[in-house]
Amino acid sequence: DMTDPESVELIGAALAAMKSHKSADPEKVIVMGYCQTGRHPLVYAAEHPITAAVVWYGGAGSKEWGIKKDQPKKLEDILAAVNCPVFGAFGEADHIISLDDVRRFRDCLERNRKSYDIHIYRGAPHGWLNDTMPGRYRRAQAEAAWAHQRAFLAQVLAPGYDRSTRMQHYAADLAADYDFSRNVRHE
Repeated sequence: DMTDPESVELIGAALAAMKSHKSADPEKVIVMGYCQTGRHPLVYAAEHPITAAVVWYGGAGSKEWGIKKDQPKKLEDILAAVNCPVFGAFGEADHIISLDDVRRFRDCLERNRKSYDIHIYRGAPHGWLNDTMPGRYRRAQAEAAWAHQRAFLAQVLAPGYDRSTRMQHYAADLAADYDFSRNVRHE
């Protein structure tokens, strides 16, 4: 139930605390969000310079696009203001975020000439990284997604990464008979 402004404040506080650690590099900041917190890296990146925003099966669902008390800005406006590359990992079998939602997310990033690397994993339901929930966890998809995220981060963290160019990559592994209405919640 955290509001967008609260998420910006709390992420800012966490990053301020991190700067006091010798092993931290404040020039290389990646903010990640999962599920309900998937929107938070985007909101933060729209207001503060960071290296990358990472979104795992969140931040792109139909409920994210409108204005509400806890979300005072449209997602379209947030994505237009994002100042860094975005990595997104979504499941084809997600019962909350449809492929149309992910495409809308991608299309908005493209319209605003943002760098992104978005993947959709076949057969992955909502929460498919959660290995404490055997009904949701999908090991093969999780391993593939972690590998894609590592490659994305290696690219954007590499010395000489050119932030003036646009990397736009979208990969989707989908069933030919995909039908969002058949996706169900897994426990």
